Amino acid sequence: MSMKLLNTISIILEEQTTNVPLVFVAKKWFPGNRYGEFRQRYNGGKGGYHNSNDIAMGVGTPVYAPHSGYVTVNKNTSDCGYLLDIGKKTDNYFSRFCHLTGFAVTNGQWVNAGDLVGFSGGGKESAGKGNSMGAHLHWNFKVKGKDTDPYDGYLSPERLP
Repeated sequence: MSMKLLNTISIILEEQTTNVPLVFVAKKWFPGNRYGEFRQRYNGGKGGYHNSNDIAMGVGTPVYAPHSGYVTVNKNTSDCGYLLDIGKKTDNYFSRFCHLTGFAVTNGQWVNAGDLVGFSGGGKESAGKGNSMGAHLHWNFKVKGKDTDPYDGYLSPERLP
């Protein structure tokens, strides 16, 4: 298949995801640190506003793609631990998940909303926890490059995969 055709298919798929409500990232979850909350940093740094959502869930909970996009995986980050990106920061939608214990996808793979992409972590002894203090999923969400709260008109918890 030619690169031009692949790029055309990619553009069509991205256009189809524009203005579509997101799929929620997990079936079992509890509220955690919400987007925009002020929180104290526990690692000796200064506190600050949280530009992401921390979603409390048990280690190993399946995590689903909230929207379509190409995947980037990284097991070598110090703060975030095992990290998974869906899309690019400048795409219509971009998601970054931190503190995963494992991945269900590979680097460069295309995923659709609702596809299984990985497994949550962040627990004291879990692989890929980074600087996490407890089991949860850290979700940074951007719309057209801007940090955004996915609960602000983009998502309702009833929209499960």
